[in-house]
Formats: sequence, C-alpha cells, structure tokens
Amino acid sequence: MLQGNLGEVGRKRTRDFDLPKRVYRKNGSFWYVDRCNEWHKLAPLDDYAEMLKVLGALLSKDEPLNTIELLWASYQTNALPKLAEKTQSGRRNDMKKPLEVFGKTDPQDIEPHHIWTYWRERGETEQARHEIKAISALLTYARQVGARKGQENSNPCYDLKLPGAKARDLYVTDAMFFAIRDIAPTMLGYAMDLAWCAGLDSGTIRRLEWRNVTKTGLLFERGKTRKLQQIDGEDLVSILRKLRQERPQVRRSIICARNGKAYTADGFQSAWQDAIAKAVRLGRLNPEDKYHFHDLRAKGASEAESDEAASDLLGHGDVQVTRKHYRRLPQRSQAIQIRPKSV
Repeated sequence: MLQGNLGEVGRKRTRDFDLPKRVYRKNGSFWYVDRCNEWHKLAPLDDYAEMLKVLGALLSKDEPLNTIELLWASYQTNALPKLAEKTQSGRRNDMKKPLEVFGKTDPQDIEPHHIWTYWRERGETEQARHEIKAISALLTYARQVGARKGQENSNPCYDLKLPGAKARDLYVTDAMFFAIRDIAPTMLGYAMDLAWCAGLDSGTIRRLEWRNVTKTGLLFERGKTRKLQQIDGEDLVSILRKLRQERPQVRRSIICARNGKAYTADGFQSAWQDAIAKAVRLGRLNPEDKYHFHDLRAKGASEAESDEAASDLLGHGDVQVTRKHYRRLPQRSQAIQIRPKSV
C-alpha cells in the first residue's frame, strides 16, 4: 500500500523498472548510459550493491541526483566510507527496505507524511526506527549536495516526534556470562573477557593489535571519536598475558580468527551467534536470556564505581548517554536514619 501511495512521486521508465535512472541490464552486467549515450559497465548482475557503489563514483557533480537510488549511490561513495565500519554495515542493511519503497522517488518530493506512513506500515518497530534514521541521514546528505533545496525542503524526518524508544535494560549476570564463556571458542572467550573488563565493543576488540598493549593495559584509538584512550588494570594485563600464549603466537591482532587474521564484523557476529545457540541447545542458557555481545560492554559499565567512572571507561563524552544506555543495575541509595523522639 505504501509503495502505491508513493508511486505517483517517482519517475516512470519503459524497462528495467527496478533499476536506477540510466542503468540497464545487458550481457550479464549492469550498465550506465551517460548523457552522451556512452555505456559504462558497472558490475555483474549478481552484485547489486557493487553496481550502486560504482554508479555513485561515475556520477559527476553536474549529474542531477533526482532519485533516492541515485542519491544513495552518491552517498555510498562520498559519505558512507567516512563512518565507522559497524555504522556502514548497519546503514546498508537499514536502507534495503527504504530503497524498495522510495527508490524511484525524487528527494525533493519526500514529505513528513510519507515518512510517517512508512513508520506506520512498517509496524512501528525498532527496525523501522533504524530505517527512518538511515533515511534521515540520506536526506541530510541531499541538502548538502543540493538534491533538496529551499527552506521548505528541510529534512522531513526531523519534526515527526516518533514515540521514544525504550532504552535496553538487560543486565548480563555472572551466571549468564559464564554460560557462554565456558563453552566459547578460545578467542571469542577472551573477547568476552575484554568486553567485560575494559568495556570494549566488538569493533574495537577486532581492531586491537599488539602495538596497543602497554605495561599497564591498553592504549588505543576510539573508532568513532578517533580519540586516544588508555585503560589500565591488573585483570586486563592478566588477560593480555594469557592471550600472548595463544596460537598463532606470531600474529598482529590480539583477537584473531583461525587463520590468524583479524575477525571480520560478519565473522565475529557469526561466531557469537553460534556460541549463543550452543549454550541454549545444551541447556546452559534459557532462550529468553539470550543477549548481545554489546551487552557485555554494558555489564562492565554497570559495575563501575560511578556514572563518571563508567563514562570514562567507555570513552563517552556525555555521562548522560552512559547513564541512560549502559548503567543497568538498580540505583542504590542509603535510607535516612530515623532519629528517636526528643524528650
């Protein structure tokens, strides 16, 4: 129904209706035909994502970005690579459904009611929220490159006031931690230790190299902020010493896959999901207690002495972010002592 509503906004063509403007299928590949009627080979037919990426590189500054698909192709080339690896992966995944709905739509023509209808028809789910966030980022880029012009064409996602998302509050108990840790592959187990002890996320753990190890802990660059951070601690040093003894001993990455190279994001996530599934299958973990690897970062933050200490551990610039999303244990306070009645 949503696609039908938005269909009037998009531009029609006589063939290859599912492709961006000026892109066609021919001889087993995607081809782009420029304004001089020259054909440019983009990618094999089985690699749609690569087609969009190459197309974005081909688009000149004078080429009008007059569909969401063309805008997304340009965004993938010029803006997406500047984001963190995990953000890039999430953004690509979150744009799949919006491209199906808005792909042929002119960015100029998207209005708040289109976004609101999308939100409603996608079930008002958390995934829909992520998809709208991706759309919003793309339409902000549209303003930057001139694909949306004029004061009346500000970002249509800004003033929607979607119902607020509930902050994740799952706290991983020690029993839940060791239900996975005791059966996890060696490297994944040490990654869990680092996440708990140092409050590290999986992306940072995968990027850690032996050059980041110091006598007192770790010195590394935060992926999002690019700021250097030093984390010290006896338990952390102990974990790193044990990792030194693991094979292959000649390797660059502290945590590595079986081939001795750093885990890819997908490879790490696959290993984690396998460990979770195994723990549930063996009866070590209840299905309703399944948790994300990122929850271990919150476990470390929850057990810090204070909000400020937790924020420093996680490398946050705003302690309110830490308090809202990562401090998941009940807040403790001391009851007031009642004084005896005076005579």
